[in-house]
Amino acid sequence: MLIMIKAQCHCGNIELTTEYLPDEYTVCNCSICRRLATKWMYYKTDEVRVTHNKESTHTYVWGDKCIAFHHCPLCGCATHYTSEPNWEFDRIAINANMLDPNLIEFLKIRRFNGADM
Repeated sequence: MLIMIKAQCHCGNIELTTEYLPDEYTVCNCSICRRLATKWMYYKTDEVRVTHNKESTHTYVWGDKCIAFHHCPLCGCATHYTSEPNWEFDRIAINANMLDPNLIEFLKIRRFNGADM
């Protein structure tokens, strides 16, 4: 049986689906992640499907321009980030805060010191 994990923004406009939960999520303290209060779960880009109901995500790219932070233009939730095409990683990160809290409560928390990078 195939189980789909669904993450969505507050208004339900943006939805991300995948077939599994990772073993952990990452909390980063860099200047953007600490402001967004995100918890990142990492996947390969072909492991996540991103859909929208009314409007597609808006993005914010800064610094070394290798990550595009996506948010819902309607409710403002930071839903995920994508790596830029020429970056060394083929990665999409789902903000675990977009999932039902019961799904992530037992995941290991990895702390990443992005502030000193």
